[in-house]
Amino acid sequence: MITITASIIAALLVLALGHVAFTIYPQSAIAMARHNLFNLRDELFDLGAQGKLNFKSPGYKATRQLINGLIKYAHDVSLMQIFTTKLIMKARKQRITSVKDWEKAINALSKEERKYVDDIYRKAMVHMVRLLITKSVLLTSALGVFLVLGGCVMAMQRSAKAVASALSRAREGKAPAADRDEIYRAVLAKRTGKKFKRFVTGEARRYSTPGFGSQLAMA
Repeated sequence: MITITASIIAALLVLALGHVAFTIYPQSAIAMARHNLFNLRDELFDLGAQGKLNFKSPGYKATRQLINGLIKYAHDVSLMQIFTTKLIMKARKQRITSVKDWEKAINALSKEERKYVDDIYRKAMVHMVRLLITKSVLLTSALGVFLVLGGCVMAMQRSAKAVASALSRAREGKAPAADRDEIYRAVLAKRTGKKFKRFVTGEARRYSTPGFGSQLAMA
């Protein structure tokens, strides 16, 4: 009787952990990414309200449409979705959705306006690559292992005083978010990261195209 009860409890625990890992955890990552993207869209609006960007300019509209597309795409983005979409595009001899009109609109902005828009774009891509990783338990685990190993190597290279200082800051929770985002920015700077940015930007355009949802449902 005890064995049966223990087996049932163990099975329920496995199911609960599976639900957390493959349902609740990914959904929380999506919710967080969308929250950050909504905040980024508010930041873009504030730039317009402050007169730093013109609400009516094609560059402002293109950037806003990009963020809206990323908000919609956040639910679907994953390594599997990227690989599958690329395979389908290759089979159909299609290319990534063109964003030349967006690029043209943004390039037409003044140097100062372009600086603001580029900053928003970089932040948006950081949110998306973070979502790609944190949405997957496997990728998150791989990143954790990478950070632990990297931390060990850095610890060996530093002096005892520097290590003690870093540990003290970590215990006090003073590590700034910007430093944590360095990892994602480093990923985006690589060749694979640049391809990811092009693909995600193309998907944002596709997802923000009027009627795309209906087309997807009929596919």
